[in-house]
Amino acid sequence: TINDMAVQTVGQTLRGRASGVKVTNQSGAPGTNSIIQIRGTNSVMGGNDPLIIVDGFPLTGGLDAFDPNDIESVEILKDASSTSIYGARASNGVILVTTKKGKAGVMKVDFDSYYGSQTASKLIEFSNAQEFMTLANARAANDNEANPFFPDPSSITTNTNWQEEIFRTAPIQNHNLTLSGGNEKLRFSLSGGYFDQVGIVKSTDYSKFSFRSNIDAEMNKWFSLSNSLLIARSAKNWINSGGDNDPITSAMKAPPTLPVYDQDGKYSVLNIYKFSDGVVENPVAQLNEMINLDNDTRIFDNLSATFSITSELSFKTSFGVDYTTHLYDSYASRKVQAGKPAGRASKSNSEYYSVLNENTINFSKEIGKHQIDAVGGYTWQKYKTINFTAGSNNFVSDDLLYNVLGSGSEVVPPSSGGSEWGIASWLGRVNYNLDGKYLVSLSGRSDGASRFAEGNKWAFFPSASLGWRVSEENWMKPLSKISNLKLRASIGQTGNQAIEPYQTMQRMSSIQLALGDALNIGYAPANIANKKLKWETTTQFDAGLDVGFFDEKLRLTFDYYYKETTDLLARVDLPISAGFTSTVQNIGSMSNRGIEFSVDAKPITGKFSWDIGFNIYTNKNKLLKLAKGADIYAPGPGGNLPSMHILREGQPISMFYGYVQDGLDENGFIKYKNLDDNPVINDLDRQIIGSPHPDFNAGLNNTFRYKNFEFTVFLESSYGFDILNVTLYEYANSFYKGQNQIREVYQDYWRPDNTTAKYPKPSVKNVFKPSDLYVEDGSYLKVRHVNLSYSLPVQNLQWIRSAQVYFSGENLFTFTKYSWYDPEISQYSSGDLRLNVDNRSYPQTRTFVFGVKLGF
Repeated sequence: TINDMAVQTVGQTLRGRASGVKVTNQSGAPGTNSIIQIRGTNSVMGGNDPLIIVDGFPLTGGLDAFDPNDIESVEILKDASSTSIYGARASNGVILVTTKKGKAGVMKVDFDSYYGSQTASKLIEFSNAQEFMTLANARAANDNEANPFFPDPSSITTNTNWQEEIFRTAPIQNHNLTLSGGNEKLRFSLSGGYFDQVGIVKSTDYSKFSFRSNIDAEMNKWFSLSNSLLIARSAKNWINSGGDNDPITSAMKAPPTLPVYDQDGKYSVLNIYKFSDGVVENPVAQLNEMINLDNDTRIFDNLSATFSITSELSFKTSFGVDYTTHLYDSYASRKVQAGKPAGRASKSNSEYYSVLNENTINFSKEIGKHQIDAVGGYTWQKYKTINFTAGSNNFVSDDLLYNVLGSGSEVVPPSSGGSEWGIASWLGRVNYNLDGKYLVSLSGRSDGASRFAEGNKWAFFPSASLGWRVSEENWMKPLSKISNLKLRASIGQTGNQAIEPYQTMQRMSSIQLALGDALNIGYAPANIANKKLKWETTTQFDAGLDVGFFDEKLRLTFDYYYKETTDLLARVDLPISAGFTSTVQNIGSMSNRGIEFSVDAKPITGKFSWDIGFNIYTNKNKLLKLAKGADIYAPGPGGNLPSMHILREGQPISMFYGYVQDGLDENGFIKYKNLDDNPVINDLDRQIIGSPHPDFNAGLNNTFRYKNFEFTVFLESSYGFDILNVTLYEYANSFYKGQNQIREVYQDYWRPDNTTAKYPKPSVKNVFKPSDLYVEDGSYLKVRHVNLSYSLPVQNLQWIRSAQVYFSGENLFTFTKYSWYDPEISQYSSGDLRLNVDNRSYPQTRTFVFGVKLGF
């Protein structure tokens, strides 16, 4: 199914496809990666991303460089028995990606190309000029201002829709050419790809060139070589989103009463109204006059050699490198306002590389009804990053942009840094199969990580699994309608390093000291070292059932799992007297339990056929223990709001926490519930006000075929979770900050003739606390993917193997009560405690493409 989808990353193809796998977009911006979670959240401080392995190499840089057209298959490992052999970082599951390889035979040429357009899946209605002035005058009257804000609203004829000024319909295209073939001794697969996505917000785009090669060579009967190579180059123009002065934010709060350009053709200054709280940038100026450009070069190469010692014993060694350079250039021209320096430029350079060596011995032997497969080995991996940043301000001209930093009269102090870590592992696994009926697997892995201090570097992670193929028993043969029945169970452990390097060491940081009349550089402690830090350990039990009926025309899979993570690594707040605000400690334990169910069926076969695939799963998270039972608060979600996520014993991780609105009082001001005996509304009146965790997730795929036509429609749903919509704090506050509001505020704010209003009276006297006002139901049902294709009849043509044309749509419809752009949003990364936050995010896109696939 991967090749049928017009998406930019492999991760996006997994959305809703596999039970237990949750994929969420951080934003709709071009070049943005997806957040992938398998069976819930396992770690408080460490990342919850699964371990991704491409052609045997554990990646550290993500899957964004790989073209989905180059992927042969994706396997998702969830239970401890299958993941424990991968040890460190496998506690969040494992995604195995196999790229396309050449096969012996006639050389094949495959070409896949599509072109399409994107629009915002949804835009928000904001107040127009007349409504803006009405709200402004209402606030003036309610606050007893001496003069109304707009004495004569009819004199203002400007009515700027700032969203229309920054959004656009944008093209998207992708082209991929693959050559593959070879003979029994040498097989190859070569491909080149180009992807280009123009953003729906002006001045944003993402493009990528990639080249991949897979070569397999059998040198002789006992020695063979394989090499997997990827070279990718990408460029991304992007904008900040989720801040106080990014273009999307500016377009939301900009007064519609002002034009884009003034009478002189210059960008209008929007900061002219004294009733507006804070800086209001011109969003068109920001898009036209500011540059944020990322250029990434990725080289991935994995070379392996296999020695066949005997027919039963072989040795394999591999050496791989994953190398990325990241160049960032930025420039804000002299025309950008807000009292900042005239012209601001910066350049940064980062390098990341990972080196891996694996050495394994494989043994396989069949003795009568007994089949034994075993593997043992040693691996090590090293990762290093270095970075450098420099900048300058105050340029006399914009012509040189960021290319000559010396042209700026004000030098920004440069910064540099880096880190490195390593891991080494001993591993072993034995699989035993008796008569194809009874299956046993035992594995163990000992991992040593440089991130921990001596005495805690090494940890051992064992696992065991049992399987019973009931359908192979003789007494099952009469039940011919049951083509497969398998029972399985497993238990095992996996580990997570979960901390940045050097947390167990006493680090120093440079500071400036005033000695006499001169500034001097000195050093001071940067942290409190904790040499007792040790591995997070996740123990998982899994019980499953696989059933097939009618020669596998109907297949059912059921799983129940329970995971418990102990020795959770987290940042713990310290008293002021400690001299530091926090330190990293092993603080407690957390559990995840869930049920997964999937069904695949072929209800109709023949000239007209129908394939259906359905999966549904649920995961329940719970914090079992925290240090001294004390609550942990996440950082604020943005928008100048304090923390609204809490970690509390007995509750799921990162629940929304705040005050509860209690309607409006008789004067039109917001009231909050008093939940304790104290008559004052204070911190003790906060409570859990929502959950970012869904009750269940589901996916439904239907494929219909008739002769040469094929039609696919894929639905995805997530139900029973909440979203913290920080954007409402800024643009649904009844003109509290003097900035533009969503139209619903104008339609339903409190006034003497509308005392049952949803929104309070416009006034600076309102008190907006972090409350359930900003927590919304995020449940949704999406028509995620629709594809209609026609395969041309080319059977009688010798020079062409296959030809297909198709029309495809992505993210077509969303059925939800959520008020903002899209409920599929999580602004922060998977290692952040601020789950399900929408803070003025880049909108998701609706995409339509037309494409062709040719095989020669």
